[in-house]
Amino acid sequence: QVAWGRSDAAALPAAPVNGDGHLIAGVPEPDGGAPLWLAGATFDRDSHDLAPRDSDAEAVRERATRLHPPSAESIDQAFARGEAQAWVGVRCASGDRRPLVGPLGDAPEDKGLWACTALGSRGLSFAALCAELLAAQWHGEPLPLPAALAKALDTRRTARP
Repeated sequence: QVAWGRSDAAALPAAPVNGDGHLIAGVPEPDGGAPLWLAGATFDRDSHDLAPRDSDAEAVRERATRLHPPSAESIDQAFARGEAQAWVGVRCASGDRRPLVGPLGDAPEDKGLWACTALGSRGLSFAALCAELLAAQWHGEPLPLPAALAKALDTRRTARP
């Protein structure tokens, strides 16, 4: 579960803060309104329930205020006024908890099908690197990480013989 809302931009961090959770401020509002903040996230292994939970909202609020104490009052007020919104989703993860990046198969009918998925709870951290890896693979460019690490993320590592 993550939380999001609007708050006084002066009290929020200028750059994303990551640690035991994350706090990202200045996210553009799709309708062109005031920028948003996003904070999170909880993780309940094997849960498929998409209903927001008050206990998760409280955990997200506590993480956000711990990550950036100068934002605490502003974020606490958004929760107290009922202005903090919740979003719940299920994270896609692989069996070995590593992202899957690369072609989906070697058969002729699979040609051109690629994936960049299973980022799990590290999506913010892995997304840019995995996208760079995928682009380098597409264009035959030098890999942005050692070949052994690229192989450890390859989609074909999960293929059955």
